[in-house]
Amino acid sequence: MIIGVAGPLAVGKDTVADILVKKGFVPYSYGNILRSECEKQGLPKDIPTLVRIGDELRAKDPAILSKMILEEITQNHVQYAVVSGIRAPAEAHALKNHYNFLLIWLDAPIYLRYQRTQASRRDERDDMSFEEFKERERQQMYGIGTQINLGEIRKLADLEIVNNTSIESLQNTIEALLCKLNGDN
Repeated sequence: MIIGVAGPLAVGKDTVADILVKKGFVPYSYGNILRSECEKQGLPKDIPTLVRIGDELRAKDPAILSKMILEEITQNHVQYAVVSGIRAPAEAHALKNHYNFLLIWLDAPIYLRYQRTQASRRDERDDMSFEEFKERERQQMYGIGTQINLGEIRKLADLEIVNNTSIESLQNTIEALLCKLNGDN
């Protein structure tokens, strides 16, 4: 089984992946692939560079990043994988062609997500104003100037989870989902 996690900035995609990893899933991330490409090319690993490198790779094949992940999952004989950071429709379609794939759309109110970036101090989003954060999200949701189009990804999702409370609540939601997928009551 492969579970894909998609959603806007600072919604908790990595948190969901971490929860699934604790349940035995092997993590895969588009961001990690792109950071590795930046490292190979001696480039900074900031969001604009990651987006540019992603677009360059996708220009060769819109689903290339998903194909790279699926190849690694197959080569390593991974039975349970979580793929986080799905950002382009072709990537989602490539994964959805896998016989046992579930795409989760994770969402939360934009101001809550902005506050999370300010509290985490993880990357350059920390220095963004709320207006800049909203603009970056608008660009990603509607595919403005990039192949990223989160609005289209959302339409492809099999399930939507709202992450607007605590990590514990999110964990309970994911655990209940796993029970349902396993046929447990």
